[in-house]
Amino acid sequence: MRLLKGAVVIYVLACVISLLLILATVRSWFGLEPDPFVAIYAVTLSLPWVLLMPDLELFGAFNGVAALMLGMLVNLALLLGLVHLLGLRGRSGA
Repeated sequence: MRLLKGAVVIYVLACVISLLLILATVRSWFGLEPDPFVAIYAVTLSLPWVLLMPDLELFGAFNGVAALMLGMLVNLALLLGLVHLLGLRGRSGA
């Protein structure tokens, strides 16, 4: 159970870092140059839901990032549901 909770924390941190990395390259923070491939980390973390959208560029920059965040939130909800389900199963003694 603690392992799954740790996985949730790691997933949330990875999502936040990937979104901050996108923002850092767009705003050129810390001397980072704009890189179009930096969003691949966020795309990977929002799979498989991002595959339902054929081309994120058609939505524009803001809506594309919002779609990535929505995919991450769906994955987080599924992961939290799995933790809850396994937690209930562990308490019932099965």
